Amino acid sequence: MATAKILLAALVLALVMSLSALPSSHPVVAAPDEVNKWSQVKMPIGGEADNWVLASGSDVRQLTMAPDGTLYAYVVSASGTSSTLFKSQDEGQSWSDTGKVKDAIVAIATAPDDAKIIYYATISQLYKSVDAGNTFTLFPPKPGGAGSNNITITSITITRNDNTYLVAVGTRDTDSSQYGGVYILDESQPLWGWSSTNISNYDVLRVAFSPNFARDGQLVAVVTNEIDTMVTIKVGDADWGQNFSDATIHSVVSQSASIAFPANYGATRDTFTLFVGINSSSNNGDAYIIYSRAMPESSIVADLNIGFNYGYNQLGVAWLAVSGNTTGATLLAGAAGSAQIYVSTDSGVNWTRSRKAPSGQSRTEVLMAPDFTSSRRAYVATSGTESALSLTADGGISWNQVSLIDTTLSAIVGLAPSPNYAQDNTLFLLTFDSGHIEHSLWRSRNSGVKWDRVLTSSTASADSINSVQLPRQYGNGHQVVFLAGTKGSNSVIWKSSDNGQTFTRRDAPFLFDIWTVANDDSLFVGGYDGGHGLVYSTTNGGFSYATGVVAGSQALQSIAISPNYEHDKTILIGNTSGWVYWSSDNGTSFRPLPPDTTSSPLIGLISVTFDPDFSRNNTVYAASNNASNGIYRYIINKSTSWVRIDGTLPVGGIVSQIRVATDGTLYAANSKANGGMERSLAPTYPLGVTFETVTGGLDDGVTLSGLWLSGNQMWSVDSHNTRLMTYTDSLTSPVTLTAPSNTAPGIATGNIILDWKSLRGATQYQWQLDYDTDFSTVPSGFEGNTEGSSARLPALETATTYYWRVRATKPVLS
Repeated sequence: MATAKILLAALVLALVMSLSALPSSHPVVAAPDEVNKWSQVKMPIGGEADNWVLASGSDVRQLTMAPDGTLYAYVVSASGTSSTLFKSQDEGQSWSDTGKVKDAIVAIATAPDDAKIIYYATISQLYKSVDAGNTFTLFPPKPGGAGSNNITITSITITRNDNTYLVAVGTRDTDSSQYGGVYILDESQPLWGWSSTNISNYDVLRVAFSPNFARDGQLVAVVTNEIDTMVTIKVGDADWGQNFSDATIHSVVSQSASIAFPANYGATRDTFTLFVGINSSSNNGDAYIIYSRAMPESSIVADLNIGFNYGYNQLGVAWLAVSGNTTGATLLAGAAGSAQIYVSTDSGVNWTRSRKAPSGQSRTEVLMAPDFTSSRRAYVATSGTESALSLTADGGISWNQVSLIDTTLSAIVGLAPSPNYAQDNTLFLLTFDSGHIEHSLWRSRNSGVKWDRVLTSSTASADSINSVQLPRQYGNGHQVVFLAGTKGSNSVIWKSSDNGQTFTRRDAPFLFDIWTVANDDSLFVGGYDGGHGLVYSTTNGGFSYATGVVAGSQALQSIAISPNYEHDKTILIGNTSGWVYWSSDNGTSFRPLPPDTTSSPLIGLISVTFDPDFSRNNTVYAASNNASNGIYRYIINKSTSWVRIDGTLPVGGIVSQIRVATDGTLYAANSKANGGMERSLAPTYPLGVTFETVTGGLDDGVTLSGLWLSGNQMWSVDSHNTRLMTYTDSLTSPVTLTAPSNTAPGIATGNIILDWKSLRGATQYQWQLDYDTDFSTVPSGFEGNTEGSSARLPALETATTYYWRVRATKPVLS
């Protein structure tokens, strides 16, 4: 037992038999609680069971929003389903397939005034739902011959017309010198049928009713004659281009297009200004502003050159979205050939691209929230490897993946819990997709209930990201996150000052193996040059490094800074060959422990850590990963050798990581199968340290890898099942004894009841009674176990002082 954590009380029994006996007490049994046993942290798992947060193998296209905010998307090739039409009613956080649709979808549209009405088109058919996508009916098929002779539907648009809806469809013919058209269906007609609008010899790439159709009667189309691209307008029953002259984009043969109407479209009678995004062959094209003039004036086209600042004379645009009026509008342009977003806040005069782009490879389709001006929220759907639905809440500066993410969690690489986890519930998780050879950084701010992916190795332009750490100052206004990885033959540090929203990359001039964060700007990293272990420091977030300081002649394995580092500047290093080094001068020099040793005092890969009371007791710990070699303690300036303290470590145990909580409890992950975690309440106790093995809640065969700590909550990786496990230790405090009170006199000799406060999560207690305080020889009948928070004593002697103590014994010791 860890004597330091057991409270004692004395009671004096006197011959005062007239005193009332203590009242009888009913045992209080602890309620079940998710503490003191391992439990699984919820992680993205993919598929329908997880509401399609992950959708391996998928692409996301045709993102559309209904008037009530419901999102619809065409999801291509998601693993585990043949459904293709999905919807989300929580801003894209979760999805479900709808309507049992399995078609290849080329367009989706919703009614402007009724969230229950949705349409989707294949290359030849149009379907309508009046119940929010639960069921669909087929419209008259094959408008303009779509589905035959290489004619396909390219887009659809819907508008309200009196008491019914008008539906317009654009088509194209992929044969040379053969063309598609625009066809309209009036749903109020008794005999439905498609009517040609006689748009002449054009392939139609995009068609859209004016947002003010009831007033201006406009239908707008982006078309090509296989030489140029034009924007043309039809007003009511007039011919195309009759009222407003066509705007021509010369020598651009578009493959796809989008139309974006500013909020004040049609504010003047004779001039209509809109924006279009064009993608031509080889992902060329651009965004354009169109000044449409009433005939006979000529309409004007201005190329907005979204990629000019980044070396692109032309850059294909998969989708263009606008918020605000013509002057001062915010534009988001999604690239056709990459997953980049280009942003303009001045109607296209100046452009910047996102600091942190969405993930994916191509076909970046963007959709602004209706309240974008105030919320700065927008969505992006992408295609290709690591594609997803991404979300921005800062106007397009940074994008996080929230769902339909084309990735798998093949392995858990690292974790960083917030130092203030008990208050903010924040976790950063690093995973690896072995299929795509990609790393992903995830952030949860609700203990894993919901995860957002905030970075991938592809968006970070890295070969790998292998570690994430938070400064001790994280929280309370500090939102710094550090990552470490590789690019080529060197290591790389990424720093975020906004909780992972954006990162700044710093390339190190060397390859390092270990690192630790001292504060928001200072790091220590350790590498090996072939002859020496070297420790480098930076005080500017990795922008520059001091000259490496020698720490032994072998590669380095672990590094830790003192709990009171800001004052004592002490650093501890463990290497790969049984050595431990320390520095008390902020890394200016390193000395071995013990200081006079000439051979390695330990063996194997060494993990190191400090006792939380190091500033007073100078105690440090080390652990070897060699089987059965365990955990050691050393007192600087006092010990002459490392003392092994884990005499109860199971045979063959492999200690891969050690951590010490702020209350002094030591934890060690045993990476042997079924090894679980080792736990000691008082690792500094000089007369023998007690360890116990904790495996409750773990499946048979589980191997724990890594150990992370915040307060008295631990996390480790079940590497056998690729699970993140957590353990909350609620039994590190002693039991509070309540009655009889300490040194209570005049207690009757019989019917005495010991009472104590129950501990959260304790299921069994051991009580002991003795004549002295060392409890070395507890008399028969003077100890017992109970599931409650009280115990009845046997008859006691008069005029005698007794000492009693209680500790929890199950599920672990207190």
